[in-house]
Amino acid sequence: MAEFARAFEDGALAQRRLWFDLSGVVQSDSAQARQSYGLLALRIRQIGSDRILIGSDGTGSRLALTIRNIQELLPLSRQELELIFRNRAGYLQNR
Repeated sequence: MAEFARAFEDGALAQRRLWFDLSGVVQSDSAQARQSYGLLALRIRQIGSDRILIGSDGTGSRLALTIRNIQELLPLSRQELELIFRNRAGYLQNR
């Protein structure tokens, strides 16, 4: 994600349809994982929360666990999280 973040910050990459999926990324509560989540939060801010989504095809308890983990383990603001949870891939915009 670092290269994408640099490209967005430099204005070299302005693809409207480029999304990053968080599903399956935030799972562990270990100290090492929490450290990497800090870096992930930085990259999300660099890229923009408007380009991040939850693209899981899971349902029920798995999806609920994914959402809970993102809310509890990623050091993002409430506003950033709300934007991420509202985002939809282009092909799902009208669904």
